[in-house]
Amino acid sequence: MAMLPPRLPTRKPQRKGQIPSEPDAAIRWTDDVALQDRLTANFFLDDPYVTQLAGGDTAAARRFAPGAERSMPSLENFDKMRGTYVRTRAIDRLVDRWLDNCERAGCKAQIVSLGAGSDTRFWRYGTDERYKDSLGAYIEVDFSETVTKKAEKVEGLKDQESATSVWTSDSVRKGQNDVLRFQAKASGSGSYYLLAADMRKPGDPEARSENPNDLFSQLHAILDVTLPTLLLSECVFVYMKPEESDALLAWFANKLGSTPLGGIVYEMFGLSSRGIGQTMARRLADGHGIALPGAYPDAHSLADRFTTHGFGNAYALTIDEIIKFKYIDLPESKLQAIPSFLRMGNVDEAPGMLLEKYAVTWGVKSGQGTAQRDLWSRWGYVEAMSSEWSTGDIHGEYQDSGEGSDGTVTGSG
Repeated sequence: MAMLPPRLPTRKPQRKGQIPSEPDAAIRWTDDVALQDRLTANFFLDDPYVTQLAGGDTAAARRFAPGAERSMPSLENFDKMRGTYVRTRAIDRLVDRWLDNCERAGCKAQIVSLGAGSDTRFWRYGTDERYKDSLGAYIEVDFSETVTKKAEKVEGLKDQESATSVWTSDSVRKGQNDVLRFQAKASGSGSYYLLAADMRKPGDPEARSENPNDLFSQLHAILDVTLPTLLLSECVFVYMKPEESDALLAWFANKLGSTPLGGIVYEMFGLSSRGIGQTMARRLADGHGIALPGAYPDAHSLADRFTTHGFGNAYALTIDEIIKFKYIDLPESKLQAIPSFLRMGNVDEAPGMLLEKYAVTWGVKSGQGTAQRDLWSRWGYVEAMSSEWSTGDIHGEYQDSGEGSDGTVTGSG
């Protein structure tokens, strides 16, 4: 889903008597915006798969197509490009550390991306020599229209030279019983699934539903409850009612039981407060009819969402804080390639107010046993979780064991 929507094209006026557009179309459209954001930021991201998913049918896609000469990025909206890069790398770092923990534990990982849209993370990790053997399964969930479109683009990835090592099957194939499920077997990277489902109506938590397209029914058939499982959600829960996203977290928490379960949520918050938050919400509502019923009031409440469902450890960092604390920022080697006259007034400025309204939240259920807790309770931004930062500094709390006496986590992981 889209990351930073400061100003988007306004909807055309609806003619009298015209059938209203399908209400979820605007939400699906935000993923197109996110894809364009990643294409624009690809000067910094160097993602070889984002152009494939864009289909090469846009100016940005053509500019960054394989073999095309990389041109300097436009810095007209530098905060947006910077935010896209930091958001992507911040989540990547948490995924890296989850996979590192799985390697230490001698097991494979399972990743479930809720509302994955055009995300390319599976392909990047599936061809990464460090991590491709660590993936037991990678499951993506989204609207059926989004999944169908992505499955067609995924077919083309087999022909991309950098991705050929991923594939052992000839094609992405549809699931049985008319379930809109696409699956591909990946060499050394487990199975890749694309599931079509409305996450707001996931079905019977006990998977007793007669509808095989219900999300819980589909997950019941493929989820390996023995593998440490990481949930990803980027600008998805904010479009859902809190009770709907809570139902998803509760289901995974119950389903995984004593198996380590982690979650990463990236989204906007504080949209009811005056200033930039209200402006963001108003532009989406007035210009596109997009409501944000799941927007939390502050960063602390984002972390509370995890602890409410039994996650012992949960924290949140805004994109602004990630940059300010120097955890992640644009790579210096790329910045040096930008002429100084373009850098002035853009690159050298402090992060804008918009980046204060987006946060990366992570939470973890450590599993049972001292060894499990020692390994998994320290998963996250260890720099922020070390004793030099109080829990109040980075919006969160620790309730698990394996902590220092003052409630902060020691060590690394």
